[in-house]
Amino acid sequence: MISIFLHIMIPCHFYDDFTIMIGDEKVTKYSYTSSSFNIAYVVVNKSYFAFRPLSFTNHGRDYAMSVEKKNNHIMINMYNYQGENRNFGLRETLLTTAGFITICKEKTDFNNFSDFVSYVNNGIITDYVEKQEGATSRKITYKNKEIELNFMYSPMTEGVFVNTVDKKPKDLVILEVDGLDNEKIPFIT
Repeated sequence: MISIFLHIMIPCHFYDDFTIMIGDEKVTKYSYTSSSFNIAYVVVNKSYFAFRPLSFTNHGRDYAMSVEKKNNHIMINMYNYQGENRNFGLRETLLTTAGFITICKEKTDFNNFSDFVSYVNNGIITDYVEKQEGATSRKITYKNKEIELNFMYSPMTEGVFVNTVDKKPKDLVILEVDGLDNEKIPFIT
C-alpha cells in the first residue's frame, strides 16, 4: 500500500508536551484518523498554531487526515491517495491539489484558546482551479482582519502569476544565502 500525502512534522526529540486538536476533537493517541479534513491545532509552550487545509484532490483514500508519532516527530498527515501501487500520469500528478494555510500566534494575543479558534475560523479561504483557453491556474486567497494573501500559479508550468501580501507584490528572492550579497553572485538574475 502506498500513499500520497502532505506532512506537517513537529520535532519532539526533547519535548513532547503538545496539545493537538483536529477540529474540536483532542488527539489523545498517536494513531488518530479522520475521514474528513479539518483544521489542525497545535498548542505548545507559549504558542498557538493552526493549519487550515486547502483543497485536496481525492484520488481514493481511506481517511483524509491522520496523526502519528514516528522517529521523534509528531506527524499530522493530509492525504490525496491511499491504496495499491499505481501509476499517476503527468497531467494527473500536476493537477493534484494540496496545501494548507498556517496561522501562528502567541498565547498572550488571546484571552484563551477558544478566542484563538474563533480568530482562525473568521479567516476566509478560497481555493479553486480554473481552466480557460488551454491553460490551467490555481488561485488561493486567505483573508482575516490582519492580512490578505493572494497566490495564483499554473500547476502545469509552476509559473507564478500573482503573489501578494496585503495587495503588494511579494519580493522574489532567487537565491538567498547567509553572509553573501546575492547581488554579487554571478549568473543570478
